[in-house]
Amino acid sequence: MQELRAFSQWMQFALSIDGYSLPLRTSEDVLKIVGQQLEWFKSIQGLEDQTIQLQRAVADRTRLLQDDYNAKTRHNILNWISKLDYDGTHLNKRSP
Repeated sequence: MQELRAFSQWMQFALSIDGYSLPLRTSEDVLKIVGQQLEWFKSIQGLEDQTIQLQRAVADRTRLLQDDYNAKTRHNILNWISKLDYDGTHLNKRSP
């Protein structure tokens, strides 16, 4: 993801440098170059959006794995302390 961001920054830098040569071109050339730059910016924005989605998916998956790990750890600790079914006993005591 860091490589994608670095690539995006380099592309934006290259496009800005390319823009400095615009005054030396004809109006048709300028329009063509600006159109290409807009397409490139859209592509870069798409990459950034996909990167954000990937980061969110990884964070969600990591959170689920951590929750699962915590539940298993709690269960293992309770079993180590005693073989009583704490969850079942608790549910039985709570029910009216």
